[in-house]
Amino acid sequence: MADVYFSNELLIEYADREDFKKKADELREVYGYLEDYESKLIYKTVVEARLIGNIDALARTCSVRQYFPEDILNVAEEEVFVDGGAFDGDTIDGFIDYTKGRFKYIYAFEPDECNYRNLADNHQQDNIRLFPMGLYDEDEEITFLSGKGGSSQIQEDGEDKIRVCAFDHLDVPDKKVTFVKMDIEGSELKALQGMEKTIQECKPKLAICIYHKFEDLWEIPLLIKKFVPDYRLYIRNYTTYLDEIVLYAVI
Repeated sequence: MADVYFSNELLIEYADREDFKKKADELREVYGYLEDYESKLIYKTVVEARLIGNIDALARTCSVRQYFPEDILNVAEEEVFVDGGAFDGDTIDGFIDYTKGRFKYIYAFEPDECNYRNLADNHQQDNIRLFPMGLYDEDEEITFLSGKGGSSQIQEDGEDKIRVCAFDHLDVPDKKVTFVKMDIEGSELKALQGMEKTIQECKPKLAICIYHKFEDLWEIPLLIKKFVPDYRLYIRNYTTYLDEIVLYAVI
């Protein structure tokens, strides 16, 4: 089991060197898929941070416009946006700015009751569909740790229960998804598995957080490449500490 260490502005789950050795091939494979120097630098730094705590390079790679980097993503004419982990709608607001208000649909998923109320208070319009549930690989009810703002998450010993769903199973007005964002506190892999058909058929732009779990560093990129081998992968960082690391996949 990994140990957890605390330092200023930093929470790092250190992994044993043996864990790295076991996954060295997967890490190298992902590194080889990355399209530019900045992505490779961030990936190497995040791996080193998990191993030795060195995050110095992150300060040199901190970007702005999280989820909507202009050097990676292009705006489609009729965007259909899936927001996994919508929180209070902050990413929706960024998406509306990104598209200059011209989009077809937004499907926003937020299982935390308090977050959902804040989301619903300010995002009521016909082409924004709000779902008080989480994205996952199955349609079921699971335990949840709520009331933690943006850090509310699925947890085995959580006191609350929430509904989760596989996006592929949903009946929505337009399933021609063009853009998917996920920041769902460690459930990204399962949520992607629940979107396999949609991703393979639509090949949407993906913006997926990969910092919540050590294994996300290879499991998520490799799953995405398995779904759509033609995806080009990029990584961007939005803090000076080990947080807000986003993997982008584009065609």
